[in-house]
Amino acid sequence: MRNLISVGLFRTVRSKLFYILLALTALAMAYLYYNTYRLQLGPDFAQLDLYFFQFINANIVSAAVFCPLFLSSEYGDGALRNKLMVGRTRPQIYLANLAVNCLYGTAACLAAVVAGLCVGVPLLGWFQNAGPEKIMLYVLLALATTWVCAALYTFLSMVVASRGVAITLCILLAFGLILLGQYLYLALSQEEVVTTFFYTDTGEMAVSEQLNPAYLTGFARQVYQFFYELTPGGQAYQILGMSAQSPLRMLGYSGLVFVLVTGLGLVIFQKKDVK
Repeated sequence: MRNLISVGLFRTVRSKLFYILLALTALAMAYLYYNTYRLQLGPDFAQLDLYFFQFINANIVSAAVFCPLFLSSEYGDGALRNKLMVGRTRPQIYLANLAVNCLYGTAACLAAVVAGLCVGVPLLGWFQNAGPEKIMLYVLLALATTWVCAALYTFLSMVVASRGVAITLCILLAFGLILLGQYLYLALSQEEVVTTFFYTDTGEMAVSEQLNPAYLTGFARQVYQFFYELTPGGQAYQILGMSAQSPLRMLGYSGLVFVLVTGLGLVIFQKKDVK
């Protein structure tokens, strides 16, 4: 499998798509920092804490573009059939491709972090509410979430023979994960009590407090919280706000999803008819 990974890395470093996506990620973060500095007048009003991990959603989308396009040649160019003919096993091929996609996710995280250190820190100053340990923990969380997405996209790219269908499914999944994370965030962030202001018949302002019917309680809240910590989209919203209630549990969920998706992909790919 080492040779398969080496070949994948060789293709990666020669791929224009690889450098284009990394450059877009870094430039997008640099623009975010500059625009924030320009509109909010620098570190006196803007905090790096609020913007440094905004790259996680960009990573989810960029990996959805890179993974299926990079693996499309496996079916389209007959590379998969040739690898099987020279004695490579299907698990070796699948895991090698997964490893290359995870390395792309690592490079994407690294590009965003470098952009934050080189552009974000000079413009917005250093973190105000996070120490080195917390920063490294959230970098690890971002990397784990990106790897889970890489595992999902590898699964789709390896079990779907059609290049166009695989790309479409990966991109739809990426935006679906982000929208799901936003939905879960909004549902869990509802206030328990809603305060309303109104005027009485005498013209005086009064305040009324009522229970919010949209506030989740009991088992429903536990279910929403579970999926908020389990799914990459929910994890992304906690990472970008550096607001995870249980970071270690999120890491455990990421590892579990990664293993389950990879295991399912290996089972399906092992039985897939390769023409």
